[in-house]
Amino acid sequence: LLINYLEKLIGALYIYRTSNIDEIYGNFNPAVKGKLIVQINELEGKDGFSKKERLKDSVTAETLNINEKNIKQFRIMNAIRFIIFSNNMNPIDLPSDDRRFVVFKGADLLPEKERSEYYNKLFDNLKNPDVIQKIFDYFYNIDLSDFDIVRQRPITSAYKQILIHQNYMNG
Repeated sequence: LLINYLEKLIGALYIYRTSNIDEIYGNFNPAVKGKLIVQINELEGKDGFSKKERLKDSVTAETLNINEKNIKQFRIMNAIRFIIFSNNMNPIDLPSDDRRFVVFKGADLLPEKERSEYYNKLFDNLKNPDVIQKIFDYFYNIDLSDFDIVRQRPITSAYKQILIHQNYMNG
């Protein structure tokens, strides 16, 4: 649902969704060309861990190599922001010196009847151009001139929980 809203705000052309990480880090990756957001859905720990170095590099790299079938490889500016969704406790390996990732945990805190009404309204609002415009205006007018992502990166309880779990699993 979050990605649906982002598609309305910036355009579906700039968003790529996949549950297959090899579409991003396999031999060919034309799907990420020109994208601002790449959603990796249902990432499993084995994939997140095996591709961890490439993922870390993609998060901070200024340029990106694009390799399309039967076309010479070329470089583009990297403006991609990755959003990873997973039900796994450790979908990615957070190194002890991590400076790239922010982790949030979603939860359904509402009773079933209220939850259904809540999400139905969110889905209905996706079809309302006035609501989308208000959301756009809200975010457009946030002053980020003093925001320093390195020093002000949120360290959430979900992030800490992953670190604790990783430390436990690694002995």
